[in-house]
Order: sequence, then structure tokens, then C-alpha cells
Amino acid sequence: MVAIFKNGVVKLSKDCGYTWNSGVNISALGDISAFYLYANGTLAVFTNTKAYYIEDWTEYHEAACYETDGTLFASTTTSNFLLTKSHTERKFVNGKDIFMFTNYHEGTIVRSLVWCSFDQGHTYKIIWEFGSRNTPTPTGSWQIRHGHDVIYYEPEDIFILCTGDSNETECMVFTVSLDVENQSCEVSLVGGPAREYKWSNMALWNNEIYYTQDNTLGSVWKCKYEDIGDLSKHEKILDGLYSDPTCLIIGNRGEMVV
Repeated sequence: MVAIFKNGVVKLSKDCGYTWNSGVNISALGDISAFYLYANGTLAVFTNTKAYYIEDWTEYHEAACYETDGTLFASTTTSNFLLTKSHTERKFVNGKDIFMFTNYHEGTIVRSLVWCSFDQGHTYKIIWEFGSRNTPTPTGSWQIRHGHDVIYYEPEDIFILCTGDSNETECMVFTVSLDVENQSCEVSLVGGPAREYKWSNMALWNNEIYYTQDNTLGSVWKCKYEDIGDLSKHEKILDGLYSDPTCLIIGNRGEMVV
């Protein structure tokens, strides 16, 4: 399946782009910050402040968003749903199509949130919140500028999350153990803080973790899951990129786009 957004209308193809449905006009939503296509064909649509979903492909619906304690999320600050890439990795946990992501922002007062949907985009819940620089830390002892990426590492049934980024104290890699039944998680620091852990994006190939190092000149590295915390076992595979690499995707044949 492929979704396309053009002239205010989003359309779905179920045959790799040969034919398209009539689509849904979402121009009334304003600036769109991100999309995510669930495995069943439901499309998640995000603005900076709200989340929506298109399920029957006749109209869009606003998704309900919740705080960690289950109360309604009511923040109107920007960048609550700004993702850093298109998230091509599927994450099936206990048979559920789980979408976990962290918001990316440049501000000093925007909350640094880890969102998760357990019902294919109908609702989203904050399952973790980092401290944002000088703001209090609600659920963890780490303060960051923003989150960068989240991937699911199936062999260990664990999510891997990387953060940044204005100084080395904010550059870290975490594992997130998800409790699907209780819609909660446990977060553990496995790498950093250090400038070498300024990972901007991650991808998986042959059960190894590939990541871009968000430093100019940029580079791409790989490591095994069990070696995340040991930089001496990380291997550089691409160097001398002209600027900060902001996206890394590895296709199902092993082709890599940076």
C-alpha cells in the first residue's frame, strides 16, 4: 500500500500505485507535520498540535490523545506531533500494530514526549515524558532537547529510542520495554550521554542497528544490539557526508538511502 498527498487531498493505493481511491480532502487541517500508514490501510495524519486518522477513506476523524495518567491531552504548544522521518519500520507486538514515536522540536518549553498508539491510530497515549532542558522531569531523570527516532528490535522484543542534541548531555540511546496490556513502559539508558550518541536516525538490517551520527561531517555506523553501550565495537560504514544526515532507510533488499 502507498499513500500520496497532493493539492490538499490524500489518496490510497493498494497495488503499489497503479490505481488510487478517490481520496480525502484534508486541506482544512492546515499544515501537516507527518503521516503514518498502518498495516490495515488506516492513515494517521498529524498537525503540530493534533492527530487524525482516515479509516474508511471517506472522511477524517480526530484521534483522542491522553496523558500518561489517562487524562485528556490538551496542550496547544507546537511540535507535539512532529516526526523526524516517515517511519517505514512495522512494529507488531503481541499481534498488535504498534506505532511509537517521539516528537521533534527546536523550542525550550515544548514537552519532549514519547507517544504510542495501541489501536491503529484511533487514540494516542503519552507513555513517557523526558525533561525538556530547564523544565521539570515528570517521569524520568533525563533532560533532553528533543527525541530523534524510535525503532523496534524484534529479537529482544524491545524498542530503541535515541535523543539529542545541543550538547553531549542530551545525546543518549535508550531501550523502551512496552507493556501492551497496561499501556505503559520501562525506559533504560543503554548509551551515553556522549557526543558519539548523537544518533539522528536508525534502521535495522540482519539484526544489526545502523545509525546516522548527527555531526558535521556526518557518518553512518552499525553495531549489534548487545554492543550499543560499547563504542569500541561500533563500525563506521560511511564517512565524509557533507552535512548532518537526517534520515536513514534500509529497504528489504538491503539498499540504503541516507
